[in-house]
Amino acid sequence: MAMMYGLLFVMVIETVGSALLIPWPAVHRVVLVLDLYGVVLVLALHAACVTRPHVVRPDGSVRIRYGVLFDLAVPPEAVASVRVDRRYPEGRLITVSEDGVLDLIVGSQTSVTLELNRPLTFTSPLGTTQTARTIRFHADDPRACRCAPSTRLSTGVCAEHITAEWVTQRLILVDGQFCSE
Repeated sequence: MAMMYGLLFVMVIETVGSALLIPWPAVHRVVLVLDLYGVVLVLALHAACVTRPHVVRPDGSVRIRYGVLFDLAVPPEAVASVRVDRRYPEGRLITVSEDGVLDLIVGSQTSVTLELNRPLTFTSPLGTTQTARTIRFHADDPRACRCAPSTRLSTGVCAEHITAEWVTQRLILVDGQFCSE
């Protein structure tokens, strides 16, 4: 989030600076429109990431999202294990290694590793279809998102006792963070 605000600050300074330095009115207007469009895009990406967090649905499936750019639904029967595992991978936002590890990097880090018991097919933001056997992503509070791979959740509550009301209460207790534990 700090990187997003830093980028936004630099873009606003660039917009003001270009407004003062460009003497031609037509070029000034074009650059101003492009700069303001960039600022709006950064704000929209940040808003999408805040309003579309990772979630665990009442049926136990996990939705891993990055704003409107990426959305992956992981069915509960595909999850072998979940662990808190802070890593600092290099590369782009979404990378898939040769051994089937999907890294969804936020702020140059991932904090949760989701091991799958079967390959999962997904569509990348550019439309290519790929498969993953392990998914690594970032959560603001990774310890609050230990979602168990079987019918028993980390809280000790069996999945058959979970209702929509229970999930809503848990989401409120973790303050809208990643999952319902």
